[in-house]
Order: sequence, then C-alpha cells, then structure tokens
Amino acid sequence: MKKPCICVIFPTNIFSDIPHLREKTVRIANLARTFFIFNVTEVVLFNYEVFDNTLLKLLKFFSIPSYLRKFVFKIDKDLRYVGVAPPIRAKIEEDKKNRIGVVVKIENDTAYINAGFKKFIKVKKNKLKKGDIVKLSFVNNNWRVVNNDEIYFNFTIKVTHNIIDLLISEKPRSFIIGTSKELISTKCKILNLEEILLLRKIIKDKQKIIFLFGSPREGIYEIFSKLNFNLDNLVDIVFNVFPNQGTITIRTDEAIFGTLSIFNMIFSSNLS
Repeated sequence: MKKPCICVIFPTNIFSDIPHLREKTVRIANLARTFFIFNVTEVVLFNYEVFDNTLLKLLKFFSIPSYLRKFVFKIDKDLRYVGVAPPIRAKIEEDKKNRIGVVVKIENDTAYINAGFKKFIKVKKNKLKKGDIVKLSFVNNNWRVVNNDEIYFNFTIKVTHNIIDLLISEKPRSFIIGTSKELISTKCKILNLEEILLLRKIIKDKQKIIFLFGSPREGIYEIFSKLNFNLDNLVDIVFNVFPNQGTITIRTDEAIFGTLSIFNMIFSSNLS
C-alpha cells in the first residue's frame, strides 16, 4: 500500500496553557520531530481563540535543517531556548544528494544556494529570489530545484483563518479523519482491529489523508459547535484513538503522536 500524503490540522491554542517559553520550546520541538518521524507533508494551524505566533515561529524554525537555521532566522527572543530542545535529526540532514537550501544571492541568471556544504550550489535563477527556501536533488551530475513527492524533505506549514472553508475545499480529494474522546454521532468509532481493516480498504486509493485534532480543553465537536458548523458534514469518520485512557485529558501533541503511530502501522503493514 502506497503511503498517501499526510496532513495534520490543529488549533493555534494547543500550547496556550504553557506559561514558560522554555517548556513550550521543547514541546514544539518534540512535535516537529513527530512530524518528521511519520513523514507528515503538511501542517495546518487554524486560528482559534488565541493566535500563537510563537508556535508558528518555532514550528518553522524546527522544520528546516539545523545547518540552515542561523541563515534563515535572526536573533529573536522567542527563539532563545531552542538550544535546550532535543535535536530533530531528520534524515534529510545527512542526505548528500537531496538537500534543503536557502537562496543567498542572485547574480545575472544564477542563484547561489546555501545547502550546508562548503560551497554554494549554483542553479538557474528562474523565479527564485534571495531568501527563498528550496528543495534540491542531485540528478545526472547536476543540482536541480525539485518538487519531488517521492522523497520526503520536510513538512510545510500553513495558517488558515477559516477552517471550515479549508476542509470544504479539501473534501473532494482527501479523506478527513477527526479524533475525539466523545462518541456523539454515527460517524464516531472506537479504533480497533476491525475498524483498521475496514479503513485500510477505504483509504488505499486516497492521495491525501487529513487528521483533525482539537485542543487539550476542547474537543473538535466543541470547537466546531462554537464555529456554528456541524462537524459531521466535514469529516469522513471520527475515531476515539485512546479508548479506556488512563488520564483525564490527552494533550494534543500526545494525541498526534499516538494517532500517527497507529496509522503508520496501517500504511506500512500487510494486513488484509
């Protein structure tokens, strides 16, 4: 089974209850590492209650290789604890034929790209401009800017101020999975082996799977109720991924890791 593109969507307030930037930085770094572990291709933050610019900034920081960060980010008080965060150690950092780089200068028709090597990589300028972050592959003895879905580079980050319109636009081409502790509609299921086998057949031909998460204080049904929209009209299915949980709440970053772990098994196994 070919693994589809994975998109994770969650509200901007998931870390709003963390008072200290140091802890918040570590939690966000671990979340970014989760996205790399499971080859998440797209992360979408939807603006809800509090727009957390620090969350956005730190996710962007940890989404690119460590060799680029000092060239892309200026000194910033929101980044002062990144040194205590665990290393991401994404595979792309050690790949010598596929790199992420930043355009450092343009001369005539040539773009010079810092990709973590001693020398800049030179490619045709095309539409590139200084400061652009690009993906590169070494093909036929030449470096080329690519948009290669066969190779996992990193995750992109988007922000939406209208999650309903976004999901409506995605629905025709994606399979949308909500996560919720509450089983309050016919679309809600407890994720068990029977559901896994059924789901595997349903999603085998899907190009994109979207996972929708709530916040630690509010589940997705509560959030969409406040947005005056029936969630069941947007999602294909809603799973309780943690039946019989031993804690009162599950943090969103914990839920993301647990959910992606289970679905990684579905995508990778030979279950039939």
